[in-house]
Amino acid sequence: MLTISARALALAAAVAVSASPASAQDHVIPDAAQVEQLCPQIGSNAFKIGAVETGAQWSALRAIEAQAPAPLSDASLVYTSWSNRLAAIRWEGPGFEGMEHFAWLNGVSQALEAAGWQLHGEGDGLFEAVEYRKAIATADGQRTFAVQLTNHGNFELTCGDAALLDLSAAEAVGDLADGSPRPVPPPPEWATEADNWLARFDCDNNALLAQFAALTEQDQTAGAVIASIGEPPGLSAESDYQRRLSTWLRWTIRNSGKVSEEDFGEIEDRAVSYNSTESAEDMTDFIMTAAALIEAEKAGDGKGRCTATRAFFSGARASGEREAIRTARANAIRIEEARKLGIAVD
Repeated sequence: MLTISARALALAAAVAVSASPASAQDHVIPDAAQVEQLCPQIGSNAFKIGAVETGAQWSALRAIEAQAPAPLSDASLVYTSWSNRLAAIRWEGPGFEGMEHFAWLNGVSQALEAAGWQLHGEGDGLFEAVEYRKAIATADGQRTFAVQLTNHGNFELTCGDAALLDLSAAEAVGDLADGSPRPVPPPPEWATEADNWLARFDCDNNALLAQFAALTEQDQTAGAVIASIGEPPGLSAESDYQRRLSTWLRWTIRNSGKVSEEDFGEIEDRAVSYNSTESAEDMTDFIMTAAALIEAEKAGDGKGRCTATRAFFSGARASGEREAIRTARANAIRIEEARKLGIAVD
């Protein structure tokens, strides 16, 4: 699961990835060994499969991006949807013009098949999607890895632990592993840390403005933020906790053996009966601030770029607070109903 601050940082980094399409000329199709080097615990990176999420780890990701074969260029970490364990690394890059992307995708697929990777599944949606799996020895023993390839305008190649990617898909629809513990709240100092970080993001500060004014490429904003004021902390820690608690409560109640599907549906209807206008307004604000950031990136004005970036992060912080309140209200109803039914949720 991506926190709000992680999503914000990822968007700031990805603005330029969705720019003009690339040309397939001079892009050599990677062989299977090159693809495998993009996976955690196979390639030369320090990311450990199963590690619990601690932050965006932006600097460490930038350090490994040079190993990516073109057109792949940007790396991000993929964590399981609920348990927040590192499952994979996702690599992205601009797609090719016209139909040239088919040759690249097919070439990678053929290289994997020739090296013993087995086709596991193919997507049937609008965009090409395919998944391969293979058992590979690592320092922690043999693991089954999955490589997922897709093209939705940009290329994506995701490589990671197949079991954790399967777990993540299950968690995304509310099916948690047996024995999953109730989430714990974030430490009380998280809000102070978030506000202090935003306070350092001062667009009247000449040194910070100079950092933004010196940027020459659209994909450098996130790097300037980290270099100047550090990686953003959990700007939405309480909201993230309430969302995880919501998933755990629904899973616990549904699997208690004490409620029918109809009764569970009625509990959920009561829990989510709050006015959804607030959620829609937050989404609209998120889209507008993202659009303003993209326009500031294109304009290349240092002050405008700084202001738009700070507005994006401060907006994420504010929307996280509102989302936390809404979700906490719904969770209070779930907890009350569970206690009435004698379901242990404390």
